[in-house]
Amino acid sequence: MTAVSPLPEATHPPETAGEGTPPAIEPGTLAAAEADGAYASSTLVMPTVRIAGVILAIGLISILLPASIATPLAILGFAAVIAGVISDVFTLPRRSKLTLRRNLPEVFSLGHLHPFELVIGSMAMNVKGSVVQTGIKGFEVLTEGEDSEPPGGFPQEFKARRNHAGEVKYLVRPRLRGRHVFAPAVLIAKGRFGLASKRFIFNPRDEIHVYPDLDDVKRAEMALRRSRFLETGLRSRRFIGEGTEFESLREYHPDDDIRHINWHATARHRVPITNQFRIDRNQTVITLIDCGRLMSTPVGNFSRLDIALANAAGVAHVCGKLEDRIGALAFDSTIRADLPARRGNVQNFLAALYDLEPSFNESDFELAFARVAAQKRALVMVFTDILDEAAARPIIAAAPALVRRHQVLVCSVRDPEIDAAMSLYPEDKSDAYRQAGALGVLEHRSIAIRELARRGVGVVEAPPEEMTTALINSYLKLKARLRL
Repeated sequence: MTAVSPLPEATHPPETAGEGTPPAIEPGTLAAAEADGAYASSTLVMPTVRIAGVILAIGLISILLPASIATPLAILGFAAVIAGVISDVFTLPRRSKLTLRRNLPEVFSLGHLHPFELVIGSMAMNVKGSVVQTGIKGFEVLTEGEDSEPPGGFPQEFKARRNHAGEVKYLVRPRLRGRHVFAPAVLIAKGRFGLASKRFIFNPRDEIHVYPDLDDVKRAEMALRRSRFLETGLRSRRFIGEGTEFESLREYHPDDDIRHINWHATARHRVPITNQFRIDRNQTVITLIDCGRLMSTPVGNFSRLDIALANAAGVAHVCGKLEDRIGALAFDSTIRADLPARRGNVQNFLAALYDLEPSFNESDFELAFARVAAQKRALVMVFTDILDEAAARPIIAAAPALVRRHQVLVCSVRDPEIDAAMSLYPEDKSDAYRQAGALGVLEHRSIAIRELARRGVGVVEAPPEEMTTALINSYLKLKARLRL
């Protein structure tokens, strides 16, 4: 336990603030801290296990010694225990002299471990004891260095000197996205002799902001750097591809468009030379995020909506790098969030959408498509689940209003369990039934995808860990072909 900067002296609010008027709570005062839960909300004095050990030791000694010696020794021992307990009770800290706060990251990422600290302060005396962070629904709270623990982790010992703070470190892994509030922390302060203790329950109302898995943003960055669009772009901010403005010449590669070979330069250099063009910027990408009932189904450890938001964050990151505008529309049977298309970073995009939760309503694609149909031409990415023809039917019915002006991509994550069932060699009847069921799902999905293609709607599907890269590749290809 390490001491940190001295604690400020507590100041108390005035006792009265006028006849019949409750006193005002000034910021930074003891009352303000109590109102915020930084001070203990309840206390309980309890004996410790050490008392039982001492009494047991006295009893054993009394049995082993002669009665003439054992009796006065037992009386003396019990008197010492009582005196020690009384001393501990009077030396235990008062409720108003202890504080507890948490040092938390600004943002948590879904499924990742994040460190945080419980900082215990004493304004009256040296305090020692143990503290435990109680469990939080949808979170794992672990002691640093431990792999498997009860919810909230094991109690940890602490020492806090007067006007200084002691620190206890924990790790937390969020399993639920959105806004959450930390559960209370329980602190047990022990007396000087360790015979009596006092329990304090602290409940500072710290709000946690859990964003989608930001690994998808890292994957987006890697996909962007691998792309031939940015051979010089990240250094010069001039993005190279099949735009409309000539940029430079370079040696021809097998996957280049043969139409862009510069035959005059090829004749001079006697090697194939191709033209490079500057990629058009100021284009628009709109992400339509389905928040209906189909998006609540789990894929691995996360819901389809969790994965969709993470994928959309990766796309937003690339749009920011390429100086394109990114917008978002979240919907179920109503419009849940509407983020106008603009340039910006991925943090602004996520801040507007990270706390969306799936509902049990049917999604109204006609409503969502009508909202963006009249906007400037854009690449519209629809994040939803194409389970079968029935699930795709509302998209197919609403698509004509959108494809007349926009390039439309439906983005649907493949379930790894279905892929695993298809690659399984059946060893018994249950394996055969599982594979037949997976085959039926894939057949219905293929029919839906073909029907969407006939309506001019492209489909991108990939496993969760590959979806962001697949979306970025599709976006860059459409951008290179001047389809936006």
